[in-house]
Amino acid sequence: MGGNLKITLQKCRKSYVQQECNASRNVICEHCIECANGFYANNTCGANYGNDRLDTECVLCPENAFCPGTTEFQQPLLCSEQRCAANQQVATLCNATHNVTCKACQANSWSYAGRTELGPCLCNAGYELQGVLCVACAVGKARQANYNNSIVCETCAVGTFTSVSATITCSTCSKCAANQQVATLCNATHNVTCKACQANSWSYAGRTELGLCLCNAGYDLQGGLCIACPVGKARQANYNNSIMCETCASGTLTTQTATTVCRSCSANCELNVSLVKKIADFTGTYSTTDYYSTAMGGSSRISWLAYANSIGATYFNINAEGWGGVFGNFGESGITLAYIEFTLPSG
Repeated sequence: MGGNLKITLQKCRKSYVQQECNASRNVICEHCIECANGFYANNTCGANYGNDRLDTECVLCPENAFCPGTTEFQQPLLCSEQRCAANQQVATLCNATHNVTCKACQANSWSYAGRTELGPCLCNAGYELQGVLCVACAVGKARQANYNNSIVCETCAVGTFTSVSATITCSTCSKCAANQQVATLCNATHNVTCKACQANSWSYAGRTELGLCLCNAGYDLQGGLCIACPVGKARQANYNNSIMCETCASGTLTTQTATTVCRSCSANCELNVSLVKKIADFTGTYSTTDYYSTAMGGSSRISWLAYANSIGATYFNINAEGWGGVFGNFGESGITLAYIEFTLPSG
């Protein structure tokens, strides 16, 4: 035999030995099979398993696992261990062929870390889920929960309100201050509004219902106004608008408007000049000298009759001599005082 036989050994890369090298041929290699998605390699192709004669052994991915496909030994990845981070939601579920994919939460929502199931993130308090969006609670509604998307915004309860959107908790309705009345009631969408009491009235602090303030004593409610009691009437109450001004009882009187209590009449008339002057001062129409005279038929009669006409009163007990009725002499001057009986008009 002539010269020496030289044999070069070849190592297979990403392949396995199908036939070994011998005197007449080199080693024969075959490329390793790469397992497809949904399968996992149960061995490593080309590893030293009985002279490198093993191809990749691909096995179907089990349920609830993810198998990315490879030529090297790898156990299936459990889907339960593939989770989204905080404030992310699942975009696609983990399955045999691909891992879970995640995306950011929708606006006005949040999520805990570790989600593995499809579904929108949890709406923040003050927002509710409509479709896949978190929408702000409307004016007059609120939502405190932020852990359950099935809880929706709820209308504010009686005695509470909110005048803004995206409210978490409704506010307690306010109350009017002293000497104010309610202008508009508090409801779910706005607070109570107040205004000053009508003239000649008052109110305690803390009102929440519609209604006029309470008329002061000496006034009664007519329409929406507190009107002064007329002469001859009085009203002591100041806590109940249904109580009206009442005519003074027998034996009492009032000569002024807005009277709270009628006063008692005098027991006897004083037949003297000072009394006549008091009458004159009360009428405020004529001077005191016009109301008494030293002779019947003087200017006194004319003035009294004129005053009676001016107030719409009827009169009687007057004779042709000018006075009639009762006369009396008093004082050192011998002045005579007479009287006329008047019937005052109604009211």
